[in-house]
Amino acid sequence: VLSDEHAETALKAAAGQVLGNVPDRPEPALSPVDEWDEERLFPTIGRLKKRLALMPRDALTAMEIARLQTQVGQRKSAVRYVEHALAAAPNDRYVLRSAANFFAHKGVREDADLMFRAITSSDAVRVDPWVQAAEIAVANVCNRTPKWAVRARKNLDRVGGSSIQFSELASSIALLELDAGSSRRLIKKFLKISLEAPTENALAQAVWSNKQIGLDLEVSSHLARIENAYEARARTAFEAQDYKLCVNECGEWLQDQHLSPTAAAFGAHVASVVMADYAKAVRFAELGLKANPNNPVLLNSKLVALALGGKARQAADLLPRLAAFEADPLRRPFYYAAQGLVAFRLGAFSVGREWYARAVETAKASPRPTLAANATIYWLEQELMAGTVSGGEAAQITQRLDELYLSKEYGSGKSVVWNARRKIIGSLTKSALMKEEVLDRFSNSGPAPNSKISNSWVSSLLLN
Repeated sequence: VLSDEHAETALKAAAGQVLGNVPDRPEPALSPVDEWDEERLFPTIGRLKKRLALMPRDALTAMEIARLQTQVGQRKSAVRYVEHALAAAPNDRYVLRSAANFFAHKGVREDADLMFRAITSSDAVRVDPWVQAAEIAVANVCNRTPKWAVRARKNLDRVGGSSIQFSELASSIALLELDAGSSRRLIKKFLKISLEAPTENALAQAVWSNKQIGLDLEVSSHLARIENAYEARARTAFEAQDYKLCVNECGEWLQDQHLSPTAAAFGAHVASVVMADYAKAVRFAELGLKANPNNPVLLNSKLVALALGGKARQAADLLPRLAAFEADPLRRPFYYAAQGLVAFRLGAFSVGREWYARAVETAKASPRPTLAANATIYWLEQELMAGTVSGGEAAQITQRLDELYLSKEYGSGKSVVWNARRKIIGSLTKSALMKEEVLDRFSNSGPAPNSKISNSWVSSLLLN
């Protein structure tokens, strides 16, 4: 089969697997860099479609078409090719895992339900730990109970995790235990199994869990050894406050996993909030939005980076798309804060103030009330830039925020957002105080209108 130039791609892959020559996935049609180039993407998609027309049961080609179409925003067509691949190879590990990843990132409950049924009805899920891990991931998206998790867990207890074959299954079961409120000891047990021979995804899960519940797992030895452990290295760099390295690894992560909104959102967040590199944040958001055009986090990240980067009118163009999420209690404060930021940047200070006040109030009533303080940070920053609070008032508000963020509820002084934006606010406050001092000196030798900028009612709003 391997020597037959006319053999189907899927058949050659299967033959290679039997002989141990190739992994269970096809070679990408384009390099990771070229996949961002639409001038190369469209002709490549066209060639793959011609190949599939000649060999309609070539499921791997169908999946590759779907993956590349997602890159250029052709989501509806991509769904059809994923369904084509599933019909052609309902028990193929690569097809099932790729389809599960596709529908999980698509974020539509009905599609995830269809994928859940496709996995649970396959023969592969009965014996293949890779597919069992995919079943758990899809079940989590559509709030279903995975049918094979109990059996998979028993097998894992029996065989251990010395093989990479079991790494992602062990990691998925650890996440199930975490969601179920199980003991840290039990969660740590499965994560340790996942790290015996980890994949890049299992390593990233372990790094994330280390931070979330403090498991003190040893992961550093794997970070350099696993070439494509970009997510794990990005999260580790973030915790070490090496934000430049973090952003670089996020770029590699997004290059490796184009569908991932998390990679784009994480990169945009660090670039914008921490590094104030708004052009780079916009680029991250735009790349993420190609595959996830209606992702509210990415839309908000792009809007904020555009507004703070001096492109307020372009930011305003995104407001109608964010308005679609106003009904979501968790997204509503972000939408109101975005309205406030754009209004301030366009010079409509009173309108911006009203929107920020609404953002703070809705955040207090949301599932994440600590967002109210985050909204206040950006509000204060905009008031300082507008010159509508005095330096003394800004210092008073900053002190109150310092006290708030030292509390356990607000991160015990470790809030990345506050620590990063506080530097900017501190610089703006210092400039305001210097300006007021100069104006005060000038006013002593003669009349000087607006010798002190003060809006105590604004600072009162912010303090509240």
